[in-house]
Amino acid sequence: MICRDRAGAYADGARTSAPDAVQVADRFHLWSNLAGYVETTVARHRSCLAEPPSTEQAVDGPRADLDGAVAAARDAQFEQRAFVRHARERYAAVQELKAAGVGIKPIAARLGLARGTVRKYYRATSVDDVLAKARDERGSILRPWEPYLTGRVNAGITNGSQLFGEIRAQGYPGSRAVVLAYLRPLRAGGGTAAPAAR
Repeated sequence: MICRDRAGAYADGARTSAPDAVQVADRFHLWSNLAGYVETTVARHRSCLAEPPSTEQAVDGPRADLDGAVAAARDAQFEQRAFVRHARERYAAVQELKAAGVGIKPIAARLGLARGTVRKYYRATSVDDVLAKARDERGSILRPWEPYLTGRVNAGITNGSQLFGEIRAQGYPGSRAVVLAYLRPLRAGGGTAAPAAR
């Protein structure tokens, strides 16, 4: 009797070296193979499964956490952009000169900025006033496709290139980098997202 896993090479080797032996697939490999096929099948058909009924709080909890992670990632990404750093530096410089009693025209000459730009920073009560429009418009090119992308990640599809191709086919005009930046917190946050099929 030869105890082996189900690979064909082991069957051929056993048959060649001991043609009269009875071959038996061992319990570990039977369970391992079964578990592998079940995992693959469940991952492939994850989108077919309905969410179990539960309280509103339990349903909203993971979703709220996921939305919070996306918002936090967007804020962090926004703050890292070069124009945001420049805006903060310009605002600080203009406000410092304003506090010293310097007018708009001399500030423009001293900092090498257009008067309109200086006026904007001069009149703003905070740097957030200057950045508000840019902050509201960030990611707007992707916004129509965000529910679709979130749904696909929740269905277990997390490959950025694949998802970019899918929304590109639907008319998305933006770059792949914007899509990948949106997907990053969805994939990292876990929450309602399922693992990708293997």
